[in-house]
Amino acid sequence: NTWATGAFQLRLDLSDAIYQPLIAKRVRDAAIANAQSVRNQVQLDAALLYLDLMQLYAQLAINEETIVQTELMLERARTADAAGLSKAKGDINRAVKEFNVRRQERRDLKGRIGAASAKLGRVLQLDSTVDLRPIDPVVVPIQLVPGQSFDNLLALALGNRPELAESQAL
Repeated sequence: NTWATGAFQLRLDLSDAIYQPLIAKRVRDAAIANAQSVRNQVQLDAALLYLDLMQLYAQLAINEETIVQTELMLERARTADAAGLSKAKGDINRAVKEFNVRRQERRDLKGRIGAASAKLGRVLQLDSTVDLRPIDPVVVPIQLVPGQSFDNLLALALGNRPELAESQAL
């Protein structure tokens, strides 16, 4: 709308007055959604790294049990050889080889555990010297939203999308 009064001209743009608050609200909502997205991604990264750490500790426990069994196998092979009961002379060599392979595997696992612990510490913004270990040796499934069906959760999610709510309001 334009009014001419002498040498002065006044122009009012009503669309800015109407749409600027809506634009500002959408920009604010987008910033809030972006911040929530970043929080969710950090939580997901931390959970996945924790599960990786748990898996490595489980592999280490299996490795330690395997080493115990391999030592027993080596001891029995040496005892059988000393008593002249060994059918093949390679039994001791195979047991020694297996024992050495499992010890190397343990060293590798400990290195991978250190790396996984450091990655998780970095995501959690902890001191790099912190040695993280799983609390529980077993992964226990959790229910994030108790008592809700998938259909209810989907309807709730769609209802909380700001761009869908705004388009329905207009």
